Amino acid sequence: VDLLEVQGNSTYPYAINGLTDQASGAGVYGYNSATNANASGIWGEGPIGIKGISISNRGVGVYAAISATAGTGTGLGVLALSNQDGGQGVQAQHSRPAGDAIWAVNTATADTNTGSGIYAQTNQSNGFGVWGVNTNTSGTGVVGVGNNQTASYLTDGSGGAFTGTNTGSYSKSTSATGTGVIGAGNNQTASYLIDGSGGAFAGSKIGAYGKAIGTLS
Repeated sequence: VDLLEVQGNSTYPYAINGLTDQASGAGVYGYNSATNANASGIWGEGPIGIKGISISNRGVGVYAAISATAGTGTGLGVLALSNQDGGQGVQAQHSRPAGDAIWAVNTATADTNTGSGIYAQTNQSNGFGVWGVNTNTSGTGVVGVGNNQTASYLTDGSGGAFTGTNTGSYSKSTSATGTGVIGAGNNQTASYLIDGSGGAFAGSKIGAYGKAIGTLS
């Protein structure tokens, strides 16, 4: 049972229109004092459940935060769910060429803890924890940078480009017959040993190429 029900119509499309000119105020404020984790301050239901728009070029369309004291709880700033194969839990789009659709940052002070910018997981054999695609003919699918270095990548692009102080990329197979790295060039089919190896490389004329610029001592 609702204590208050307001219905809009074609003449008054907004059932409730809340306005304020106070920087610390809100056009509409909803509060639920229940301690149940599923209790909602504001509930929106429709083709778009809740829609937020910012009129400022430095504004935020929708802002979500946990206001409880910082600790080791499991609260979420945003929880997004979808049960549609063609949908996404979260979809972010950016219309500017220099903009990022999603930016995830762990802002805690540098330490030896386990916080990540993004953690992605799947249980599907043909799915991927992370899928990186660049549709530009000179693009790079994934760039990884460690040790606070500057990213390095090929101008012609690649599937992945990795940079580190002492090690750019590290791969390990934990199986007794596994292969640490498999690489195939010249549009060839990958080839590897059934007993495994540190690396297996295939090419039309050269399987693996290495170059050293130093001298042996």
